[in-house]
Amino acid sequence: MELSKGFLGKIFGRVAKAASEEAEQIDRELPYAVMVFTLMAASGVSLYESWKRMRKFDLLPRFKSEAEEVVRQVEVLGKDPLTVMYERAEKTSSKLYRDFLSGFVSSVKSGGKIVDFMRSKLRSIFELRSNAITRSIERLGTLVEAYAVMLIVTLCIYILYVVLSSTAMMEHLAKTSLPTSPYMAYLVAFVVMPMISIIFMLAAHNIQRSPLMSLKEVYMKAVPIGVTTTILLFIFAMIPSLSKLVAVLGWPGLVTIALVAISLPSAISYHRITKENSAAEEALPSFLRDVTEARKIGLSPEKSIIHAAKRKNYGLFSKFLELIRG
Repeated sequence: MELSKGFLGKIFGRVAKAASEEAEQIDRELPYAVMVFTLMAASGVSLYESWKRMRKFDLLPRFKSEAEEVVRQVEVLGKDPLTVMYERAEKTSSKLYRDFLSGFVSSVKSGGKIVDFMRSKLRSIFELRSNAITRSIERLGTLVEAYAVMLIVTLCIYILYVVLSSTAMMEHLAKTSLPTSPYMAYLVAFVVMPMISIIFMLAAHNIQRSPLMSLKEVYMKAVPIGVTTTILLFIFAMIPSLSKLVAVLGWPGLVTIALVAISLPSAISYHRITKENSAAEEALPSFLRDVTEARKIGLSPEKSIIHAAKRKNYGLFSKFLELIRG
């Protein structure tokens, strides 16, 4: 009986965790999805047609799969779009997404203006998102302070250990001097402090997720070099003929070189991504100004965006605008 309870508890725990991750992913993509829906609604596109076009949005993978499910139920099962959206609102684990879908259905049934509802909902979602980010930044600042304190305490404990182990008082108390082997320094530098850093990085990751959609590809670039360097270090440790090289560089030097080699490809890739994002953020005001100028001369929103995207003075942001021109 206890075994079955434990098994069921694990199953329910995994289901709850999956639902929580799904809600978190939906909440992260929801502001941008609602913004797309609002732009399409302002251009005269119905929400169901917006769902059909959402299937092409690779940047919003969760809403892409959601759009495929909505379209499948409408076109394959023959359900009404409003009924499907109401059912999706009942099934989702995200409160914000549920409020958006149920509010849209209620607005349509009551004869309200869809564009006004979309704009008000978009504004409220971004306000909630902004408040959540502000709170997470405050928690992140506290976490950084705790991280600095932990590193300082660790170094102080090690320094205190070295000092006390070499004093006559410690020798008198312990009847023998404590060992001051360099392996203690290796343990602190390569085990204790990295473990503290990893713990705090995981905590920071849970508090504030990266604005980038996926960093898995960046992390995977470190795997081949990591495996190679691990094998090389194992060879250095097992083959006596390589002891001269180990004696010249020392194990701390070899481990440091290995860690730098492992981190370098991911660091270069991440730097390239952040550089492109920074260039896009810097060029975005100019792009929006060009769109506004095109609107002033009487072009439609779609043609204004296409007209502004034809300019070549946006730097690295231009290659993203080619997707619009294409």
